[in-house]
Amino acid sequence: IKPGWNLFSVPVYQNKGVCDPKSTQACIMIAMAQPKIKENTCGDLSLWHYDAANKDYVKGKLSDWELDWAPPGSIAYGPQFGYWVKSQKACKIVFEGNTESKTLEGADLQSGWNQIGGGADSLQGVELLGCRVTSGPWSYDNPQRKWVKAAAFENGRGYFLKVEQDCTLMMGARTTQPNSVRSKQ
Repeated sequence: IKPGWNLFSVPVYQNKGVCDPKSTQACIMIAMAQPKIKENTCGDLSLWHYDAANKDYVKGKLSDWELDWAPPGSIAYGPQFGYWVKSQKACKIVFEGNTESKTLEGADLQSGWNQIGGGADSLQGVELLGCRVTSGPWSYDNPQRKWVKAAAFENGRGYFLKVEQDCTLMMGARTTQPNSVRSKQ
């Protein structure tokens, strides 16, 4: 995290499951929960996520990240979301959890602007299927203090993406154009 505004994502989650110690099967996953914070030199910063359904920002606290529940109207935590955070100093937040390479796969987007996460793997040259993208994806360049049209989805970065109508985001095959993100309906 750099001083000033940062747009980031956390492309990991923690399995919460039920295990039968007599069984040889793996635990049954009952929920995907927020990852644990392993290290935090930033303190309890405020986070903002753009709620596309209500066309407004929802505020949360970094300390809320590890709660097992979220009160109604609170910020949504998850690997498919992007977040704003403002810091007074350079600092570091390290999350631990399970990675999922397709954290954007199946993300439900609303008509208009959506704040999304970048996924666990950096994805270059992919097609966004199922949604007609009208603008973006855009990332925020903190040192330059400007918006940048993203050529790829990067691990840990947050993005804004504008879509024509409500849709479910799917990732297509890599395109012939490296370092590009294209949309197809």
